[in-house]
Formats: sequence, C-alpha cells, structure tokens
Amino acid sequence: MAKPFIFTLMPFNEQFNDIYQLGIKETCHAFDTYCERVDEQVFQGSIVDRIFNQISKADIIIADMSGQNPNVFFEVGYAIALNKKIILLTNDANDIPFDLKHYAHIVYNHSIQKLKEMLQKQVRYYLDSPEKSIAEMRFGLSLYIDGNQLIENTTTNISISASKNRIYLSIRNDSSETFYNNEIKIGIIGDNAVWEDDNFRTVVMPDNNTMYITECHSTVFPEAIETFEIYTPYHSANDKDIFFKIFTKYGPREFGIHLTFTPVPQAT
Repeated sequence: MAKPFIFTLMPFNEQFNDIYQLGIKETCHAFDTYCERVDEQVFQGSIVDRIFNQISKADIIIADMSGQNPNVFFEVGYAIALNKKIILLTNDANDIPFDLKHYAHIVYNHSIQKLKEMLQKQVRYYLDSPEKSIAEMRFGLSLYIDGNQLIENTTTNISISASKNRIYLSIRNDSSETFYNNEIKIGIIGDNAVWEDDNFRTVVMPDNNTMYITECHSTVFPEAIETFEIYTPYHSANDKDIFFKIFTKYGPREFGIHLTFTPVPQAT
C-alpha cells in the first residue's frame, strides 16, 4: 500500500528551512507519510505545472502562509478549488489574508515545537478521517463535555449521578475567525426527562423528541473557550442516547452522547 503523500507549499527562502525540515517534514515522517516540497523533486518542464500536478496528486496539502507570499496564496486557492485536504500554517496571524480568515490556521509564533505539536493533531485527524476535506475546516470549533472531546459521527460515553447532575459543555475556537454574539447556537436532542434548564428554549420535533436550543451570548475569539453549565434531572437505570448539535454559519455538526446514570452506593 502506497504511503500517503503530503505536499508542502511555502516560500523558497532559507528562513523557512528549519520550519520545513524540523517542523513539517519530521512530523509527517513520524506518521509514515511521504512529504516533499517541489524544490526537492527532480522533474522536467515548468515548475508551475509541476506544483499544480503535485497539488492534484497529494493526499494532504500543508501550506505556510507566513510573509503573505502571493505564489503560496495562489497555490492554496488552486488546492481549495480542488477541495483538497489542507493544513494552513502561519508564523503571524496578521499574515492570514481576509479570504482565508474563516479557515483554521496553526499559528506557531517562531516555535518549531509548537508547530510540531499542533501539526501532529491535524495530520493524525486527516489520516484517521480520509473522507474529510477542506470544507470541514470552515467549522473551526472543538467541543468537550467534562473535558472529553466530542468527535463527529462517534458516540461519547458520559456518566451522571444524583450527586453529579450537571455537565459542562465547552466550545473551543480553533479557527482564526472570531464568532460574535449569537453566531453559535447549541441544540440538545433528547426526551424531556433528560434536560431541565431555563436558559434553553424547547422545540418539539416530528419524532416527539425535544430539541433544547440556546445561543452563545459571548464573543468567542480565536483560541478562546466558552463553557456552558447544563443541568440534567435524569435519574434512571436505563441509559439514554442523545445528541448535541452545534449551528454556525458554516453549517451544523452533530455529536452523539451515551448518557449513563450511576446510582450513589447506599450506606450500609
């Protein structure tokens, strides 16, 4: 089986050599992938044609937007048009062009170690989810319940009890875009025995489940975290499957929760 091919777009400048060799390439090789820049390749013909050819063939594109290099911007635009999986980097968030501010960027601030740590997560995410594309990056939010990250299309187990009847939902903004008041809406889908919170309005759905909806009333800046405390009165020996749904202008995302009630041991 062929190794995944990761093609790197960045300025051809000595100041980027350590970023590429020690930050990007070492990280990619740790995942047993094949990572190259065009200046490492031997080929005939135009370098521009070669870059476009490699973008079309690559499984993942890594692009360093530092310095606002127009060639890199143009190449990234071509990759987006092909709906490729792209990991965007920059040393300085101010270098992110307006048209790409709604895409998540790794901002490494001169730190190769920080770049490697954040890049590992992105590369692993795309290798583990090969069907994901650039469209997924527009969402830009990570969700956690009681510190457990929620993964789309995966069910997360959460335990509650009579002594622990509140859960904490945290939303982290991993993008470089600011989400302003009420631009993030939260929906919880389940029956009315599960949730009881005055901050949520209720909508009865056609299947007789109830969606509890609230808005994020705070401005969520890049890398900021907003946490919601949610009360549940659910006390039953029967487990419940529910769903959290997050709505933004980039579309909804749904996350499954398997809710287990743990009885408090009786004193003997």
